[in-house]
Amino acid sequence: MGYFSSMVAAISVVAPVVCLHYELAIPLQRSDRAASGLLHLSLGMSVVVALLGSVILIKGASLMFGESASIITSHWYLFPIVLLLTGINSSLLMRTIRTQQHGRNAASKFSQGAAQAAVQGAAALGGSGWSVLVWGQMTGLAAGILPLLYSKQTRSSAFSDRESWRHLTSLLRRYRRFPLLAVPSTLVNSAAVNVPIIMLGAMFGGGVAGLFGLGFRVLQLPTRLVGQAVSQVILARSPNALRDNNLGESVSEVSRVLLVAGLHTFLPLMFTAPALFAFIFGDKWREAGLFVQFLAPWIFAGFLATPLSMLVTVLGKQKQELLLQTAYLLVIVLALTVGWIAASVRSALILLGLCGSVFLFIKVIWLMHISACDLKRDLARFGVEFGIALFIHSPLAVMAVMGTDDRMVTAVSIAWILGAHAFNHFRRRAYAF
Repeated sequence: MGYFSSMVAAISVVAPVVCLHYELAIPLQRSDRAASGLLHLSLGMSVVVALLGSVILIKGASLMFGESASIITSHWYLFPIVLLLTGINSSLLMRTIRTQQHGRNAASKFSQGAAQAAVQGAAALGGSGWSVLVWGQMTGLAAGILPLLYSKQTRSSAFSDRESWRHLTSLLRRYRRFPLLAVPSTLVNSAAVNVPIIMLGAMFGGGVAGLFGLGFRVLQLPTRLVGQAVSQVILARSPNALRDNNLGESVSEVSRVLLVAGLHTFLPLMFTAPALFAFIFGDKWREAGLFVQFLAPWIFAGFLATPLSMLVTVLGKQKQELLLQTAYLLVIVLALTVGWIAASVRSALILLGLCGSVFLFIKVIWLMHISACDLKRDLARFGVEFGIALFIHSPLAVMAVMGTDDRMVTAVSIAWILGAHAFNHFRRRAYAF
């Protein structure tokens, strides 16, 4: 798990910018011809960046992976494949967002998750090596592309004549601010998310990276399933809301949904994670559940901040975002370094969870401020929702502290979480926007 987590973390630093963010301009287009040209431009960039990014990652392997470098780089051919599939997936996804085909986006996420889980699960049951986990991720990416291959978008002969090439060049120049301003910010942001696994593996060994990697991946599931879907909705709705002078209310509505969904997912997980991990993955993974308790506030803050970060593109705040994310990366590196100096993994993770969550909550407030939200009202709502969630899930904390059997904790906590979400959805209508 440590090898797999370290390799995926390194790839994930480059993956978000594999199209140089030209794909983000696709949903903003009214013209089918411009959208088609940007699609081809994004796909072309993904080929170039996948090759160059792979070379850089492989050359820097000894610095990133330490003693595990030779084992990971022996599978060097996986780097460009994963990056290229990521670029194709991102480009086609933005095309379907532009045409409001959210059903295809949902089908893509389902296909990707199901295929990845099937291959990785089969590999685990069959006792295959760690590299098969990477093959599972590639299979998921490929499966996620299939529902996105068809679109209502009008076909365009983007490469039929010289005029089309000139049009492509004009798009390259017109949207140059995306790679020039957004790419550095995204690189810093993706580094802040993935550097912890790389640093922990280099400083404390592959075993710690494996424990952290499993806990981190479990915590990231809500962000991948819900947060990414909400990000697409924000990107599709925000331009119209901005033109109608209604962006603040729209963002407040979305942030309320994220807040309720996040609180009733991460808070109970923070209470019961060690027992859950011990029962589901085996007792030797109980420590990963303890890691989850330290990291849950940080991941919850990221669950709120990641979808709302789409507003940076809509409002043209890339410069401010770059400064903010650079400071965030420095805080993350500093927190882990202090833990390494103290020779304590737990100290490193506690500092990471504390510093990361505080910083990301500040970012959420900034994003809501630049969107003209009613901050006083929305922050008061946060306090009320936190109190409600703490009251609802406090019995789980009591049960975990009392040392109840892992099977009982797992069964009760899963039913409790599902019940809380059902209540929020059907009775409170908290997930409608």
